[in-house]
Amino acid sequence: MNNMIFSKGLFLAGAVLLSFGCSCPKASAEFSAPVKVILDCDMGYMNDDVLCLSMLLKAEEKGLVEILGITLTGGNHFINASYVNYGETQFGSAKNTEEFLAAVNRADIPVFRGTDYPTDIGRQELRTLDTFYHNLNYAKFNDGYGAIHFFGSVDPDLLCDSNAAADFLIRSVHENPGEVVIFAIGPTMNIAKAVKQDPDFAPNVKAVYCMGGAIGEHCMMETADSRQAEGIIGANVTPITEYNVLYDPSAFETMITAPFPKKYLFPGCCRVNIDEGVAGEIIVRGGKGGVSARWSEHYKEYIQPYPYWDPMTAYAFLCPDAVKRSAVGYVTVDSDRLSDTFGRTVSISADEYEKLPPEQQALYGQAEIIYEMSGFWDYAVNLLCG
Repeated sequence: MNNMIFSKGLFLAGAVLLSFGCSCPKASAEFSAPVKVILDCDMGYMNDDVLCLSMLLKAEEKGLVEILGITLTGGNHFINASYVNYGETQFGSAKNTEEFLAAVNRADIPVFRGTDYPTDIGRQELRTLDTFYHNLNYAKFNDGYGAIHFFGSVDPDLLCDSNAAADFLIRSVHENPGEVVIFAIGPTMNIAKAVKQDPDFAPNVKAVYCMGGAIGEHCMMETADSRQAEGIIGANVTPITEYNVLYDPSAFETMITAPFPKKYLFPGCCRVNIDEGVAGEIIVRGGKGGVSARWSEHYKEYIQPYPYWDPMTAYAFLCPDAVKRSAVGYVTVDSDRLSDTFGRTVSISADEYEKLPPEQQALYGQAEIIYEMSGFWDYAVNLLCG
């Protein structure tokens, strides 16, 4: 979900860790056989997308999951095209994904390219998108990050608009009806394509764990011009919007209203911060090769001083007892680019939903919204380094 500039740092161990799995008996009871999973992402370099993938790779080693493949979408990065942000080259998610898989000896996992294009946006409109997004009321700390700002500066011929990811999603679900769990940790264009292309796709998915949206209590956020504005907890681009949804609200609308049997939604407020103790523990314990060694080497030199969002999806799947605060709600999004609240997500209760006329109910999708989890780093470090 995020990929900001790195700061150097080397840390001492200090985390007190739990034994793997001891805090989540439900997870161990439910994994009688490996669960088939697909990761749909906008992979960065050693960011929270990579941490989410790393947790799934280690879960696969323990026989908990079977990773069918990785599908790539535009988001924090374009799929193939690189761009320069604050003087640093941000490479495409395909390069980031394939290099990480090679580094941890898992190049056997298939990777499928999807699309960089927001829904219903053609090449002729790409230049206008850059201006459109820049004119939104961005929160100051996120001004200028992410591929959403660079449509106007990248050669359209380098942008990806492949159906390979959607085709793979559809094919995998048809080959394994009712068995596939999808982790959607970037903008949901590939999933929206699959939903629109095949009416049998969504009903035959086991569950979708989606990172996206800003749903929660109001707060105050600093805007790009340093004024204080009322915002929403979990909003990280404008005072009322979250990045994955804002990139393509129409795709999120398609996903959230699709008839998936189970939808779990993780708004931007569901996140954790890395600290010195955690990084130090991974450095000390992670020199055993593969995934753990890769993170150990990384933290010896760099620390990413921002929250981690995406791995919360894998954590809730692997350790459901860790969910501290959640609610079932009916979720919608404003997908009108002419609206002042474009990209805003809203959740209402079942009682409120039942009072709506049918044409308005069609704009909402039911999901379990997971606001807060506990014990993430205790579990994650043991999983990565165990």
